[in-house]
Amino acid sequence: MIQGFVFDIGDTVDPSSRLQKKVLQTLAEKYNLGNEFSRVYLKNDQQFHRPHLFHAAGDKTVLKQTLAQLKIDFDLDALLEEMQELFWRYDQAYFQENPEGQEWIATVHYLQQQNRLTAIISDNSLAAKEKYLHQWREMGLEFDCFLVSEEVGAEKPDPILFQTCQQILGLAPAELVYFGNNLDRDRAALDQGWEFVWVYGLMDGVNPSLFEGKKIDLVSRSALKKLKLI
Repeated sequence: MIQGFVFDIGDTVDPSSRLQKKVLQTLAEKYNLGNEFSRVYLKNDQQFHRPHLFHAAGDKTVLKQTLAQLKIDFDLDALLEEMQELFWRYDQAYFQENPEGQEWIATVHYLQQQNRLTAIISDNSLAAKEKYLHQWREMGLEFDCFLVSEEVGAEKPDPILFQTCQQILGLAPAELVYFGNNLDRDRAALDQGWEFVWVYGLMDGVNPSLFEGKKIDLVSRSALKKLKLI
């Protein structure tokens, strides 16, 4: 029986990629930064991705490169701060106002009421972890384990993240399930003897037939029951 439910964050329980695009579009319109601002930023974001950078909320290196390429004269630090503030505002609104976000919150509450353990494993920074913890605590959520790559010193698919989480939860591999959106990194949980569920509904242009294992559109109580996890 599954006793531990472990979740990725970005594009698994929140639509971080979509929110990132929304932030960029908002700023481009507000400051007349041009139609290319979002496209160039996202291209640079992919090119300059490095471990432990919470680039979904706006990375300084990426933004600096983007402004330079587009020859936009703007206060870098001020724009970065606004990007981050907007991201967290949109992210919090997703969990408070969007039915899909509210359902994930309700699902975690349900699992905890059933005495199941809940945890987070995410390739993120410690600063991002504190932001998520703060907003989720305001919604009544606490987790039995919350690990980000910066504090462990490795990113998925490195097994240390899964092994550390398992040790903290004190469960056997067969008692754990991991929910993630990235098939290259997240299904590494299978190598540790965990169950793995691919969550594909918050990503654009995804073909669900790409994966023959367990998969769901979004995390919900009904989806977990259909997979016979609860």
